[in-house]
Amino acid sequence: MTLPEYLTDLEARILSFIIVGFSTYTEPLAIQLASSRLESRELNGYGFFTNFLVDENTPSCDLVDGRLHASARVGTELCGFMIWVKNGKISFLEGYPLGGDALPLNGVVTELKLGGLD
Repeated sequence: MTLPEYLTDLEARILSFIIVGFSTYTEPLAIQLASSRLESRELNGYGFFTNFLVDENTPSCDLVDGRLHASARVGTELCGFMIWVKNGKISFLEGYPLGGDALPLNGVVTELKLGGLD
């Protein structure tokens, strides 16, 4: 999968894992992500949001509106991640700690697990 250069190492690792893991949506989401631009990156002291701009001519996926969930350990912190899809296009990646004070933005990513779809 081709990833945009603007992604951080953490974002790239998590996005690759989730997109490949949810194989029903892999192809359209990978195409959308590869051709996307960074709209904004929001750090709120607790977690983050990475917002994508996807060209309207890029093919949509069958998931019209929903979230793809995963968890991972970043350093020693257990964290949750969601890819939000709106109108069939990847909209943003959300990352947050599960029970901790803040999501570490650096650290080795281990124990990746796919969550659900809603």
